[in-house]
Amino acid sequence: MTIRSAKSVREVKAIRNHVDLNKHQIAEIKTALEEADHDDFASEREIRNITKKWTTVQKKSPQSK
Repeated sequence: MTIRSAKSVREVKAIRNHVDLNKHQIAEIKTALEEADHDDFASEREIRNITKKWTTVQKKSPQSK
């Protein structure tokens, strides 16, 4: 095996590993596209709730000095 072919084998393995690690994201994207095709979007209330969830700042307990 030449250095070039060994590098190609490593690159192919790296790409396959990357795809395998991200299969769940690909599946989620496909599902979201299918939902969008059926006009299945979040309601205004759902958007407000999720926005509130992710933008609420948690109060931190006072740290002792």
